[in-house]
Amino acid sequence: MSRYLPGNVRDRLIELRKTRGLSQNDVADIIKCDRVTYGRVENGTSSLKCEDLIALAKYYDLPTDYILGLVDTPEKTYYEIRELGLSVEAAEKLYSGKANPRVINELLLNDNFITAVNRMAMYFSESMSGAIRTSNELKDFTYSFLEDLIKGGELPNDRETNMLKNEIKLSKEPPNYYDTDRIKNLIMISVKEIKEKIDAETKEAREARKLLDDEILKCMKQETMKVQYGRKLSKEQQVKKMTEAVKKALSIDPNMTPEMIEELTPGIIKQFEILSNYGKR
Repeated sequence: MSRYLPGNVRDRLIELRKTRGLSQNDVADIIKCDRVTYGRVENGTSSLKCEDLIALAKYYDLPTDYILGLVDTPEKTYYEIRELGLSVEAAEKLYSGKANPRVINELLLNDNFITAVNRMAMYFSESMSGAIRTSNELKDFTYSFLEDLIKGGELPNDRETNMLKNEIKLSKEPPNYYDTDRIKNLIMISVKEIKEKIDAETKEAREARKLLDDEILKCMKQETMKVQYGRKLSKEQQVKKMTEAVKKALSIDPNMTPEMIEELTPGIIKQFEILSNYGKR
């Protein structure tokens, strides 16, 4: 994405006009504005009308915010759903966070994933399958043609000719498997590349995660030690208190939501119930 120096409306209008080799009169004619009035806009003595701003944005194919000097990137950073080709339901999943935006972003930036998506589009339309069928038919024709030449005595029925026939036969591709195998490989390559990229970017985050895990473990030990002194508690009470101790320790993690902790709770209870059966408090 291109980035330019900050500027105001006057700076941007002059910059855009000059980079396209236009005069003030040319721009005034393009947006059907009075020439003197437009000159005053560039001089900073008159304001740009809303309709003129929209007309300029359409002509220069830029967002209005860039012309106004509110952003420093001339590329569009927002699109209507119909421009993106997304359904309302798909856009809602992105907007609501049901689909992880970081993962979606990385996938769309990955060339192998884009190739896989385009192959999927061909696969769904059966255009690639049709091309493979045509290729297979050509190979069948070549195979039959070689057999006719052998029968007519124009080619020897020797080892070399039979090897060629065998290669042609083995080179035929099942249309569906051909497409899906390549799509799967491209997706797996893209996932691996994204994982490597994220791993390289998150070394500090992993170190911070280790410190957090150590803190959680320390808290867990401290809380569970408190329960150890309640030896007169029933088995059910001890399991309950130990579970609450673990949940309290997990709540230290800022990424762990109350819903996530509740989802883990049955597994924690089960673990302590198993341990209590062996007398391990």
